[in-house]
Amino acid sequence: MFELGDGLLGTYGVDAILECPDIRSALTGVVLSANDPVAAWAASRCCVNASGLIVRRHGPSTDNAVGVQIIEEQMKVAAFNAMGNGAALGDHLIKYLG
Repeated sequence: MFELGDGLLGTYGVDAILECPDIRSALTGVVLSANDPVAAWAASRCCVNASGLIVRRHGPSTDNAVGVQIIEEQMKVAAFNAMGNGAALGDHLIKYLG
């Protein structure tokens, strides 16, 4: 697990890192922190799903039940709020990673 610390469109080159074949082949998933459901959707379309990675979402987009519901129903991925329910996110990642 590693943290990239910037957005997909930021200056750190996160998009290029996730598109690198050597790095992508070593990843089994991505935990994305998005500000709102639209940002989560755009990140999935822009970079993450294009890389063939499984996405788990947290961040302000999951600050309420409606945000979680939108992400889970429309994007078909698990959504957790790390601040409000970090244990559930951790449990999900442990289960996912085995």
